[in-house]
Amino acid sequence: MMHLRFFSFALSLFFMSSAFAQNTIGVTAVQPDLVEEGYTLLYPHNQPNVYLLDLCGEVVHTWTNADTLRPGNVAYLQENGDIVMTYRPQVFSSDPIWAGGGGATIERRTWDNDVLWSYTLNDSAGRFHHDIEVKSNGNVFAIAWEHFSAEEAMQAGRDSALIPEEGLWSDMIMELSPDGNGSANVVWQWHAWDHLVQDLDASKDNFGVVSESVDKIDVNYGTPSSQPSDWLHINAIDYNPYFEHLLLSVPTFDELWIVDYNNFTPGKLLWRWGNPEAYDMGTEEDQQLFYQHDCHWVYDHVTINNPDFGKIAVFNNRVPAEDGSAYSAVHLLNPAYTDYENSFATDMADSTYLPNDFDWTYVAPDSIYSSGLSSFQRLENGNSLICYGRWGDTREITPEGDVAWRYKTPLINAGGVSSPVSQGSEPSINQNMTFRAHRYPMDFEAFDGVALMPQGVIELNPTPLDACIPPVLGCMDSFACNYDSTATAADTCIYFAPDYGTSLDFVLGILEPELGCNGGYAVSESLPVTLTATDSAMTWVLTDDVAQTLIDNGFDIVVSDLTTQALSLCGSDMNVLDSFGNAYTLQYDSTGYIYDFYDGYLAPAENFGFGCGFEFACNYDPCALYDFDLCEFLEINVETTTDAGVGNGSASATVTGGAEPYAIAWFEGDSEDSFADGMSVDSLLAGEYSVLAVDSTGCIGNADFVIDALDGLTTPDVVWNVFPNPANDLVYVNLSTPGQGALTLTELGGREVLATTLTSTRTTLDLSALPAGTYVLQFQQGAMRYTRNLHVVR
Repeated sequence: MMHLRFFSFALSLFFMSSAFAQNTIGVTAVQPDLVEEGYTLLYPHNQPNVYLLDLCGEVVHTWTNADTLRPGNVAYLQENGDIVMTYRPQVFSSDPIWAGGGGATIERRTWDNDVLWSYTLNDSAGRFHHDIEVKSNGNVFAIAWEHFSAEEAMQAGRDSALIPEEGLWSDMIMELSPDGNGSANVVWQWHAWDHLVQDLDASKDNFGVVSESVDKIDVNYGTPSSQPSDWLHINAIDYNPYFEHLLLSVPTFDELWIVDYNNFTPGKLLWRWGNPEAYDMGTEEDQQLFYQHDCHWVYDHVTINNPDFGKIAVFNNRVPAEDGSAYSAVHLLNPAYTDYENSFATDMADSTYLPNDFDWTYVAPDSIYSSGLSSFQRLENGNSLICYGRWGDTREITPEGDVAWRYKTPLINAGGVSSPVSQGSEPSINQNMTFRAHRYPMDFEAFDGVALMPQGVIELNPTPLDACIPPVLGCMDSFACNYDSTATAADTCIYFAPDYGTSLDFVLGILEPELGCNGGYAVSESLPVTLTATDSAMTWVLTDDVAQTLIDNGFDIVVSDLTTQALSLCGSDMNVLDSFGNAYTLQYDSTGYIYDFYDGYLAPAENFGFGCGFEFACNYDPCALYDFDLCEFLEINVETTTDAGVGNGSASATVTGGAEPYAIAWFEGDSEDSFADGMSVDSLLAGEYSVLAVDSTGCIGNADFVIDALDGLTTPDVVWNVFPNPANDLVYVNLSTPGQGALTLTELGGREVLATTLTSTRTTLDLSALPAGTYVLQFQQGAMRYTRNLHVVR
């Protein structure tokens, strides 16, 4: 289903707005948080068209008819999108049967207004009027007058004083079944004339005691008003598919009737309620209905779990007030029915039908009065949609009595033609008559796949309510790159330029202008961080080891701030909302963003080339991104000799690279204190040794070697370098000569934690999974084995 109007139910609006103060027609009130969503069907009097309206009063669909036609009086939307509507000619002065509510034609049309079938009854014998009911199989129940002459009325026992010269129009119910040829067949009928009783003329076949014939209709009751021949004036019909009953509203009897359709006793009057005086079992003090309209079972558009499901709803038009005036009310009532016996419960005290009173009643605070027409619909959310027909005033009322929605039909009748009027007009009674209003929920099947495009309101010079002003979609977050100050409804916000992707790699560090790097961005000493996009901002992501390094170096506040910041990266500006609630903008200086409060920087990694960031390498570059594989060191070649006996080993070093002079230091095993300097040493015991060389610029190199307890001269030993040591996440092992060997890392207790095979002169070991501590790194090549301690720090 495509609902192309945006109706912002998130707005918390009350209808006492400036627009409400001005609006007198169309939608005059709407509370989006209280109203039942859906579309309202209206078929106003004195014009030909059926309108489907949204909650802002805009027409979303229209079924048009010829200008010479008028409602007759109802239209019902079907689940497949068809509409079943009734209409009559505008001019009826020459029609043999006419009274208020008169119809003529029943027609089924498609959503696109194409006629599927049509059936007309409007002649001297009978005429459709008021209401119809559509069954699920497509058949239609219709109310019709049928004419009886004065003589036939007299023969039926009607008091001659109550018989007009033209006779009586009794009521019948016809069931129409489409014949597939554009018309319909009558497949079932019920005639009130077949169920009469009277106690006036004993010579007639229907003579009897009225109070003992409650399933009969007293032919001498009924008080027609404007048209004396219109004896019953049945104005509403509903069908109960569960019990196969028909419900009728008989306003001249001030009663509701339930007639058996297809049960044990087809056609029998099973239940009547509202005025026991109509069957001589009460007085006017017992009357509870007064010229009522729109009776129906509460089944449509409510779930079976709804507390009002299955009750009877009715609009009570002419309720007498204590001061002699009248007002209108709406009610729910709940008769007690026994399916097994197909009967309704009665009061044991007086044998009148139950219930004794209404289940629920609502009277408007302004005591609005509509002597005719009108409707009442209980909605799924518990609200009540009430149309006060003679005022064209439709109100949706909450259970608490609040007005959730109000619509006044903006068509005013002049000479039998209703036309739209301007906002601000105030129709008087009977100028904008509307027989009924009906709300269809948003998920009603007829709307599936249909574009319900708002086409404007009916009234002229409209003044929409605030809730009905089309929203301006836009980003409403001033922090975002696409902030729109004119937006009234939230749309997607963008916190970074699309070409950035979802994340950017940055480097974080301290400015060091003295190093001569661009703007002081000494990135070889920096730490990696990532700027990542979320739905509501961009955020900094620091890995645990980066965060710990900052903390270890006294930058706790930086970690706390960065991990809680919200950012937007719009072009070259970085908007920041920090953890203290401060908002500010960082300017891009073509390299990065400077954070003044800790004299640091954050710069896109892509702005820097890679280089050796190791301070003691011969090619150290503090202005480049750290890549140890690019580092160059002094090359040291160690030659060793051993003679028979203890302490007769010696070693000499040759250094290449860097800048002379060189400083040389010799170390035994894992000791961090040198035991000799100079280019050579002697008197060495058997064991493991290393030598460190530093040139005049601070560039270093080292080599490990072993003195064996063997006689004679040994060949130059394997030289291997381990950098850095101490190490954090990565350590690099370099061999002086190519060769294959086994490399293992063990804890001091002897448990092996890492093992690999060296197949080249350079190998990188990942230490990120190891806790801080001292480990033994061992390299074995053939029978030769070399070890040294490796320190891991966090």
